[in-house]
Amino acid sequence: MAIEYCDGAGKNITIKDMMNSAVTIGESAISRDELIYIVELAEQYAMIMKIQIMELQIEKTENLLDFIAETGPVVRFNSNLTQAEQIARLGTILEQPDFAARMNNLEYIDLRFGEKIYYK
Repeated sequence: MAIEYCDGAGKNITIKDMMNSAVTIGESAISRDELIYIVELAEQYAMIMKIQIMELQIEKTENLLDFIAETGPVVRFNSNLTQAEQIARLGTILEQPDFAARMNNLEYIDLRFGEKIYYK
């Protein structure tokens, strides 16, 4: 439920609606199921990336989720796909030799397209 206007990250996960939908204080800003999905995905993401979950900002555009940590590339997820399959693909790419060393130089890792992983 929206309780006040928030323009910055605090000690909470920040989810920014990139569709810029109007939200009225006292009303739901996101559905319960969407929030559960995002929080569970964020917990798994933080664990695999070895970061604190509070260091995370999420930009949501319909079913596309961009996870933006304080360091490293943006990681893009698709809420129409399962958390497990996307986290497994992220784990696979992180296990590649020398990938971790060059990961901080990447702009993004994109897990939104089925079995394929894109990065730049």
